Amino acid sequence: MDTAFRWEALVASSRNYPMEVQYARVGVGNSGRYVGVMERFTGAGLGEADGTVDMGSDANGGMEAPSSVDIVWLSYLEKKFYRLNVKFSSELQDKIRQKFRSKYYDWPAKRYWSFSGFVINMLPKGHVWLYVDGIGRRELVCDSFVGREVNVSLQDFDEDGYRYYKSLDAFCEGRLGDYTW
Repeated sequence: MDTAFRWEALVASSRNYPMEVQYARVGVGNSGRYVGVMERFTGAGLGEADGTVDMGSDANGGMEAPSSVDIVWLSYLEKKFYRLNVKFSSELQDKIRQKFRSKYYDWPAKRYWSFSGFVINMLPKGHVWLYVDGIGRRELVCDSFVGREVNVSLQDFDEDGYRYYKSLDAFCEGRLGDYTW
């Protein structure tokens, strides 16, 4: 039975609810290793990752399925930082592995695809949904996680932003002004 899969870790947030990630790490199986998420800005929509760098395999062509998430992000609209640091239950790990093993049919293309993305979707009030993602398809695998509010200094989060804006309120308003609604 397959235990190694080609996948990449991604971040997303609801359309018109942009967030910025300080860091995001996804645990790889029970190896103690993790992969980092390369994208920092979100807001394209539920499960819609904005941009990625393929981190989806090791020298053997695959990695074990995700087993944990450690992420810190800033909600511009709430002007709050959140952190979710969670190890997945064995049931959730099994569910993710099963999704990565299964193929789905794409009628217009007349072919089968595999899921190749693991999306951490941040929502208002620290809620987090997890998706698996593939070409033309996305499936929710968990909607029960809630990050806790944490204190992070703007200077530690974004040193240039701190020098320019000086306060979290001004920083968030500036970032929202840059966002294309």
